[in-house]
Formats: sequence, C-alpha cells, structure tokens
Amino acid sequence: MKSKIEKPPKEKSEAKSKQEWRDRKLFKNVPFSKGAAFAALLIFLAVLAVYSNSINSAFHMDDYGQIVENGHISSLENLTRFFTGTRDAAGFREGNGYRPVTTLSFAVSYGISGLKPWGYHLINLLVHFLNSLLLFFMLNSFLLKRRSGAFYLSLLIAVLFAVHPVQTNAVTYVSGRAVLLATFFCFLSLLCFLRAGADDGRRRYNLALAAVSFFFALLSKEMAAGMLGVLALYWLLLDRPKQGRRFAPITPYLPFIAVLAVFLVLKIVMQGAVTPVENYSTADYLMSESKVLIMYARLLFLPFNQNFDYYLPETGSFDFGVGAAVVLLGMAVYLLYRSRKSNPLVTFFGFWFLACLAPESTLVPITDIAEEYRVYMASAGLLTAAALLADGLVRQGTFRKALPVSAVLLMGLLTFNRNVAWKTDYSLWSDTVSKSPNSIRAHYSLGQAMMEEKKMYPEAAAERED
Repeated sequence: MKSKIEKPPKEKSEAKSKQEWRDRKLFKNVPFSKGAAFAALLIFLAVLAVYSNSINSAFHMDDYGQIVENGHISSLENLTRFFTGTRDAAGFREGNGYRPVTTLSFAVSYGISGLKPWGYHLINLLVHFLNSLLLFFMLNSFLLKRRSGAFYLSLLIAVLFAVHPVQTNAVTYVSGRAVLLATFFCFLSLLCFLRAGADDGRRRYNLALAAVSFFFALLSKEMAAGMLGVLALYWLLLDRPKQGRRFAPITPYLPFIAVLAVFLVLKIVMQGAVTPVENYSTADYLMSESKVLIMYARLLFLPFNQNFDYYLPETGSFDFGVGAAVVLLGMAVYLLYRSRKSNPLVTFFGFWFLACLAPESTLVPITDIAEEYRVYMASAGLLTAAALLADGLVRQGTFRKALPVSAVLLMGLLTFNRNVAWKTDYSLWSDTVSKSPNSIRAHYSLGQAMMEEKKMYPEAAAERED
C-alpha cells in the first residue's frame, strides 16, 4: 500500500498567502495605504511621548556660537551668505565647517521662536520623526521580497530607532541638527535610489533626485560621506546582477562619486582644507577610535551611563584596550563576512554600522574622540541587523511578542529619563562632571552654569579652578 504524502493544512497555507499578499499590497501603495498611515501615526506618537519633556530644554555649548551669537540667522536675507563662507555658518571663525543647509534650518527656527529654544527643538523632533518614517519605508523596501512579515518588522525597527536613548545627543541637543539633516537627506537619497532600481519608467528621475539629496546631505554635515560605503555594500551584497555578470553595473553609482568630488572641491574653496588639522596623528586617532567603536555598539544594546563629554584622551600606543577592541572588531567582521551568502541582509546592515561611522571614526582626526550623535545614522544598521537575527531565532510563542514591546517601552523610558539631564546647563554639566570628573571643559562649564543659573559664586569659582 502506497503511503500518502501529507499536505500542509489548507488554513496555514492560505494564511501565509494572505500575509505575503498583504505585505506586497502595503508596500506597493505605501504612501497612500492605511498601513503606512498607521505606521506614521505610531512613530509620531512614540517620538512625541519620549521627547515631550525636551521641548523647552536650554541651549548648550555649540548652540551659543551657532545660534545665540550668530546674528546672521536672524534674517533669511542672509541666505546667500550661508552658502558663500564658513564664518557665517557658525557665527565664529572656529566654526563647525561648511554646513549651509544646517545654518539655513537654524534661520527657519529663528523665524519661528527667535532665540527661544522651543522652536529649535520643534524642528529637531520633526526631522527625527521624518528620519524614523523614512527608515521604515527603506526597510520595507529591503525586506519585502526577502523576508515574511516585512511591514511589521520594519515598523518595529523604525520605532526602536525613534525611541532609543542614544539618539538624544542628536535630537535634544540643538546643534545635533546637522546630524539629523544629513541623515534625512541620506535616507531620502537611498530610498530614491531603491525606487530607481524598481521602476524603469522613472529611473533617471529617481537617480537624479537621489544624487541631489546626497549633495544636500553633505551640505548638512560631512559624515554623510559614509553613505558611499552603504551604496558600495549594496552593490556587492544585494544588487543582483543579470545572468552572466558577477556584479551589477556600476553606472548608477557614479553620480554619487561625482557629487562627493564636487563637494570636496567646494569645501576646499570655502574652508581652505577638507578637514581641520589636529594635534595628534592618524595612527593615534585610529587606535583611539577602535575602542570607541566598541563603546558605541555597547550603547546601542546597553544604553547606560550616557555622557555629554566622555573626555577620552587619544591613545598614543598599542595597549590592551586597543588589542581587545581589534580582536572583537575582527571577529565581528569575520562573522558578518561568513554570513554574506546565507544571510546577506544581516551582513549588509552589520557593515552599514561601520560604513556610516567611517568618516568620523577612522582616518580623519577630530577634536573629540567620542560623541554620541555620531552613532545616529549608524545605529539604524546595527539595530536592523540585531532585529533580523532575533527574528530568525525567536520563531513563535509569547516571548516573540513580548520581547519587542518590552524593548520599545524600556528604551522609551530611558530616553525620557535622559532628557531630564538636558533641561538646563546646570543639570547637563552636573551630570557630565559626575561621569567625567577629569574633564576640564565639564568643570568650567558647570562653574559657568552655577554663576548664571544658581548664583552660587563661591562654588562656581572653585569649580572653574578645578
């Protein structure tokens, strides 16, 4: 007697078909679908909830030079000056470089609230919301044909990105606007690039829009150059070539290289140099940043002991910390490389983290060894890679539903609590001094806040002497 081959239950196969159809439909009409509207509303409410106590937070440190003391932002009539000189970009000669789009956005905020911080925080929150929403659209595009449940997984990652406490240094700190805008235009550029690959009818239009968006990203902050690394990863790992080709054509990627070249020339003309000259070597900075990369990764998974001024001196010689960091980074790179065929999305998003940090954490020395806002765009990659791995390991059960909800709630609470430290100069620098007792800048700034906010003159004098 022949044994019958058991067929899968009809109900399960139909449910799977409906899920796949629903995912395709949601993405196909995503700008107009109810699903996209629900995602936008959920992300907006999440951002509003965790940052509701930051809207009246004070200006801090670089905000004074770029906003309070920068008379040029008081009128949009100075618009051309933002694009023709670096001094006008920050209001003082040692400014933050050639970032005219960021300066223009400060002028818009000035038009809303003058020198009252709430108008600047309002724009920061809006851009952070848009970045989280664009991340949702991008991830949906990446995951749709490669993973089931793409809509909900993309939404979960976007919400985690929106409420993660490490983002406070970019969102609550007004000067973090440069990172927010650079990320916004990078995400928009990448989304247009993905649409160019999916829609032959408007391919040239989408590629042109992607290149222009990338240029605006660079004019917001130089760290946007890391997107070239993301595009290179996409070309190597996800851009499937036609039959007979090992790699996809490189032609669609050339406009981005041209845009970066134009920006570098423009920056040299405006600033006289691509980067400022620092007092320590590239080798010292690279060794220092190897340890910082591990710290950034730790902050994404264990976001405790956050600090406005980490006060990490440069590493002048190969020590145990550098050795441990190199071993850990080497293991991570090796494991990501090994999974490039079995799980290319995890490999892509894992290397995304390193690619986005490369402009500020490798060969170009920057005054501050570590800054939390540098992790902003990079965090999207590592959070996505971790979520994909967790989704593959936790297949079913109550734990699968409880884990993401618990993570979102915990991160949201930590963000709300972290914003308390940003309320005033006194609260921020008090927190910083407790975590970086050797930072001269922290002690001096705390003493200044003691005088101006608390009128604690003897204590302030002692603090500034420290």
